[in-house]
Amino acid sequence: MPNQISTIRKVMRKSRTALITNDVVYTSDNRPIKLGDEFMSNPQSITYQTDIAMQAKIYQSQWLTISYFEDKAKRMVEKAIKYEGICWPTDILHNAEGEFVGILVPASDGYQLKQQLMSQQGLETYFPEWDRKKLTHLTKTILDKIIYLQDRNVLFGIVNSSAIFVKDENHVYFAEMDTYQIEGFPILSNEKVMQAPELQDSNDGMCLYTKQQDNYEIALLIFMILMPGKFPYNKGKNRNLSESVKRMNFAFRYGRQGEEHGAKEYFGLWRFVWSHLGNDLKQAFYYTFQNGMPFSTPESRRDARFWLRKVSELENELSDLYDTESLKIFPRTFKRFSGTKTIKCIKCGIDHPDFYYRYPEKKNLQFMSWTAIRNSLCLQDM
Repeated sequence: MPNQISTIRKVMRKSRTALITNDVVYTSDNRPIKLGDEFMSNPQSITYQTDIAMQAKIYQSQWLTISYFEDKAKRMVEKAIKYEGICWPTDILHNAEGEFVGILVPASDGYQLKQQLMSQQGLETYFPEWDRKKLTHLTKTILDKIIYLQDRNVLFGIVNSSAIFVKDENHVYFAEMDTYQIEGFPILSNEKVMQAPELQDSNDGMCLYTKQQDNYEIALLIFMILMPGKFPYNKGKNRNLSESVKRMNFAFRYGRQGEEHGAKEYFGLWRFVWSHLGNDLKQAFYYTFQNGMPFSTPESRRDARFWLRKVSELENELSDLYDTESLKIFPRTFKRFSGTKTIKCIKCGIDHPDFYYRYPEKKNLQFMSWTAIRNSLCLQDM
């Protein structure tokens, strides 16, 4: 892995005219490409549909006054990565004056992971037929591509789930590959709370991330897919989220029976979702995000292949269930096992495990009678 940032030069340009829909750009062999409707954008670029089965990513004028994207794009085209769903640039694009303006990339399709799948509303709106098996299989599909990229020293740096598009659980597109860390070309994002805990106090600007730090990003992404949109830390009282990341006080419990089902800071449906993830996967998340646990330090973090094994185990477990509630992405009670004593709630009609009533988790419930707790809990969880 390179440990030095590639040189960035100033570039003198003849044209500062911004390209828009219906303009024409040219490939390296001067083939004309017409820009169509806007597909997506970020602060550095706009990606357009084109008159061929590809997309054109055009950089904003201010970013073309330095060599960063041009040099990075040329190196990426030379690297020639080809893998289903990885939208790696295939060619350089220039304007009528012959100046670099962008890249030609395979077309993405589907819905943005962050906006449409990392929330209950998004999943119910765009993937209403999905269950946890499909969400788990989607996670495997994403991990397969991450493994391919990491094996070629292409890192997230900071994961951008808005640049991952999901068509279905088998078809995923990694767009905006030029925003990844590639060799000596760093990423431009600096979203602090998405960085590894050891980087929370760093004031460095542009830097190169390590595979150990990328492994944290991978674990974070997998957690936020399987716990749709939920962050593993809660800022708590009088603290900002960055401080919570640094302290690594994981928001979900893992431990002896009863406690492992609950949440330290997230209540309601999230403790139910956590309960149904499966013991091995819950342990792996707890070991990664809780300070002092076996996978919590940079050198002990697990890589994408480890998470693929754990997610595959969950997928297999979902094929042979005792509690069919585990098939729901948003279950309405804790996971129940053979022999679990259950009590039907008089408010919601669900057979909750008895520990649901015996382990009240909010301070104002600790001094209530057992009957009062039983009669009040569901109102707080629905």
